[in-house]
Amino acid sequence: MVAYTEIPDVNMLYNEIAAIDNGIKLLDAGGKVTNFMISPPPPDPEAPIGAPMGGMAVMIATVDPPPELMDGVRAAMVARYNAIIAELAALGVTAPPPTREGLKR
Repeated sequence: MVAYTEIPDVNMLYNEIAAIDNGIKLLDAGGKVTNFMISPPPPDPEAPIGAPMGGMAVMIATVDPPPELMDGVRAAMVARYNAIIAELAALGVTAPPPTREGLKR
């Protein structure tokens, strides 16, 4: 059973799993990755306050993305989806959504 103090964590995970599920369904229906963001690495915790970061995040637009990109994104989303199921179970959620299979495209 989920502790009352963990309800915000459970809600956050359910929101994330809903977004991932929608993304997987879009890819399975023929959707494409039209853009993605690459962020700089997190700052070094040992760096002094105010030290420069590793650059700005960059948004990449894809005109005709290769199937390998869609397959890789879908595989990563399935892996995260299934990891969230495990996190929900660890928090005590008794009826989480079923896990997802790998590549179905």
